[in-house]
Amino acid sequence: MYLESLGNGTLHNGIIRIEGKIVGGDGKEHVVDHLVFPAQHAGHIIQQLDKILTELKKMVDEAAGRKPN
Repeated sequence: MYLESLGNGTLHNGIIRIEGKIVGGDGKEHVVDHLVFPAQHAGHIIQQLDKILTELKKMVDEAAGRKPN
């Protein structure tokens, strides 16, 4: 899944749906996919994403010669 930004989110029947967007050839954002997961797992999923993205940022910073925070 390739995403450039996130759009609207909804909660319906215990399921969270968040729009995933990209910029199209017309220069406008278009919804291309959705992140979909049970609301009861939202906290855990966000914690996992935070951990993964923090580690990836450290790797990018180190590769660029910057000191990680």
